[in-house]
Amino acid sequence: TIVGPSGRLHFCPAGDRLIKLGLWDGDPAMILDARTGRPQRPIVNLQSRVVLAAQVFPGGDRMATLSVGRMQVWDARSGEAMQGLDVFREQPRFFRILSASRLAIWQLFHDRAAAMIWDLESESLRQRFRQPRGDIFMLEASPCASILVTSTALPHNIYATPSPERDDVVFVWDAETGQLLRELRASGDRIRDIKVSYRGDRIVIEGEGQLFVFDGVTGELRRRLTLEGRLLLIPGGRHVAAFNSWESFVWDLQSAARTLLQTDVGVLQHIGINTMKGYPRVAVSPCGRLLAACNFWRWLGSSGLHHSVAVWDIRSGRLVFSEEGEGQAVQ
Repeated sequence: TIVGPSGRLHFCPAGDRLIKLGLWDGDPAMILDARTGRPQRPIVNLQSRVVLAAQVFPGGDRMATLSVGRMQVWDARSGEAMQGLDVFREQPRFFRILSASRLAIWQLFHDRAAAMIWDLESESLRQRFRQPRGDIFMLEASPCASILVTSTALPHNIYATPSPERDDVVFVWDAETGQLLRELRASGDRIRDIKVSYRGDRIVIEGEGQLFVFDGVTGELRRRLTLEGRLLLIPGGRHVAAFNSWESFVWDLQSAARTLLQTDVGVLQHIGINTMKGYPRVAVSPCGRLLAACNFWRWLGSSGLHHSVAVWDIRSGRLVFSEEGEGQAVQ
């Protein structure tokens, strides 16, 4: 249990530490022990309120933060500042860590159709991309390949009124040369999410109730799934979780094996999709074995929100943990 304002939490891959960004200057950024919730040490000179985005490096030893015009790399154990990048001219809104030495920034102030890759070792611009049309709203990359994917599509957590003029396109790039390799579409569907597999051999696009699995090398459509409910892509691009009002399961896109998630009717109705709830949030453990999902709901006549949380073993579908309670402060 973390006492006091929780702010924004970021988990280190090993699962032993949490990094908490406060909500205001008086609520300092802290490194917490994930087992006890106790503070270990503050992150020195980090003003939480000006942080636009933050992410922990895959090794869990460093964290990067983005504020207006400034990228900063921190030691995720000592809380000391290690490196800073001046991006005042670009003023990006988003960034993503691509590897131990590279990160991407996009939604630039002067050019929202452009993305840039920075090399942390040389502290220099490594590559610049510009979509042929439309602003970049999504960016994904493969950790073990040179494939970079951008899209004009809005993420599923951003509401937008459907427009007949809107054209959701996915652009596939060579991250080393900056060459545009191909364009992908979801057969006229609005694109809700994109994931790239660990080795870059699969690009998975979620449309409206459909899932499109493309070959990451050739761009060929390998598989198309039509499923009712909410499709949630699991990081890595190999598995997809499907939630609806009567069943939930995990689909292995490589072997086509389908694993039903064990749950009781009450938990499934509260986490699943119906007209009374939004889309559930999902997370996967760093080892890739556990899937967690939560959703918020309101009793008829009740003024407060309630939450339901469930954790499953992905391989067996066994329900490991479930809980229901009041409030919506679940991440």
